Amino acid sequence: MDNSFELLEWVYDFERRKRALDAGLTSCCYWGWLMVNDLCPAHRAVEMCDLPLLRELLDGGADINEECGGFTLLHHAVDVEIDSHTQTGEPLHVDVTAYLLARGADPKRPSDGGCGVTAEHMAFQSCHWLASALFEAWGIRRRPT
Repeated sequence: MDNSFELLEWVYDFERRKRALDAGLTSCCYWGWLMVNDLCPAHRAVEMCDLPLLRELLDGGADINEECGGFTLLHHAVDVEIDSHTQTGEPLHVDVTAYLLARGADPKRPSDGGCGVTAEHMAFQSCHWLASALFEAWGIRRRPT
């Protein structure tokens, strides 16, 4: 964060999100500058870690590479998993990331319409070691023999 105003804004947003979750108002949770209700259905499923809904949406034709707010579904999954771990102290998990990878998401695809970072880089940068290990294994299996 570049300045103290950004830090205060982040703390305020975190506190607002925590109060909404504590009150059971999951539909009012914020992801970046978007409210969860403003997210497309597949990104909403990722945000809520709702794998059955995500499966239903992908089976119904949702694009595995869909972007919202500059994030693909895979970028969003890495972000949600690391945020969940950081904010709650619960163990790090990788279930949404693993499912998206199994469905064909590419961890080497850049975000933000091809101008941003890859989900692989994002996982490494945010110390999401489980996602990094998955992406490494995915890369090894995809190499021609």
